[in-house]
Amino acid sequence: MKDDARKALVKAGRELLSAMSLTELSVRKIVGHAGVNLGLYHYYFKNKETYAQAVMNDLVEDYTRNEAEIAIGAKTPLEKLKTVMITETKFIRDHWVFLYPLLYDVARGNRAVKKILLTNFYKRSPTIMAEIRRCKARGMMAGTSEREALELLVGSVVGPCVMYKLLEPLLQGTKERIHIEGILLNREVLSDKSIRQRVDRTLALLLEEQKKSKAKR
Repeated sequence: MKDDARKALVKAGRELLSAMSLTELSVRKIVGHAGVNLGLYHYYFKNKETYAQAVMNDLVEDYTRNEAEIAIGAKTPLEKLKTVMITETKFIRDHWVFLYPLLYDVARGNRAVKKILLTNFYKRSPTIMAEIRRCKARGMMAGTSEREALELLVGSVVGPCVMYKLLEPLLQGTKERIHIEGILLNREVLSDKSIRQRVDRTLALLLEEQKKSKAKR
């Protein structure tokens, strides 16, 4: 029964934190939404930051499990890297309503929330880096350092999703598109198709750098 109560509390957090920041979220709102008594909340969680970490872990575990299942079919390091990049980008897109309030708390100087986000970032970024290293061990991406490959992949694939989601409130009531220095941003950048295309283009660019590097030798 107690484990069921913990699951209900975490589930409540996933639902409530999609509509408000952690600063705005009260313990009474959490237990009321979960239908759990206050004592069980304090039994499981030392404070609100510990609670938020549990909710974040639950989200990440769901996506990590899904990522592992999808990656089973990947036969090469390059295919695995592609799978990881697509999955990580979809995670940010699909859980933006949860992540954005946390980013808002960080912007207001909440160090505890900053620690939560950084902890999960440091858990996930090694997954991408590990696949980049496997590719390089097979002789791929020879013309690019590991750090450069990571920056290019994250900036080119994840960047447009984050940019659009940040600007999305400005697009309400418009045709949902905006030009930035001649670059057209619209909701299409969030689609599965667009994410896959950006991954393919970025990996192709990294492999092209490999060819250039070999040609110079």
